Amino acid sequence: MKPESKPCSIFVYHSFKGKRCPEGWMRFGSSCYSKSTGNRTWIDSRSFCQFVRSDLLVVNSKEEQEFVSTLNQNAESWIGLYVQWSSQKHEWKWVDGSPLTEPFWDEGISKDPYYNDAVFLSAQGKLTQQNKGFNRNWICEKQTKL
Repeated sequence: MKPESKPCSIFVYHSFKGKRCPEGWMRFGSSCYSKSTGNRTWIDSRSFCQFVRSDLLVVNSKEEQEFVSTLNQNAESWIGLYVQWSSQKHEWKWVDGSPLTEPFWDEGISKDPYYNDAVFLSAQGKLTQQNKGFNRNWICEKQTKL
């Protein structure tokens, strides 16, 4: 006797809650952001971000810069823009390796930077360069996760 064939439907249930940020982090686009309450040097700030599996903020658009400015009210916070020696000169680089592009030049950033400078976001949302050794708040950024 041959088994009888019957149509069968298979339903697959996917639980998708969207991309989430860790508790205490704020979401904008595909990134999560955390602003410190303490003060550290640029190097120590970056080490802290890396310890929590993120890095200092890389600004990719004016909209992102406006968003992080709202996180940074009444503070000055290190971001991921610093001076790196490259091709016989000092150049501005983001911590992800990308160069500083023209839309993000600000009057607070020199086109001829010093070797030990990095950039912080002022309370007014302006990018300002300073020696990495000063203590400031900082902003970490990480990609959202499923």
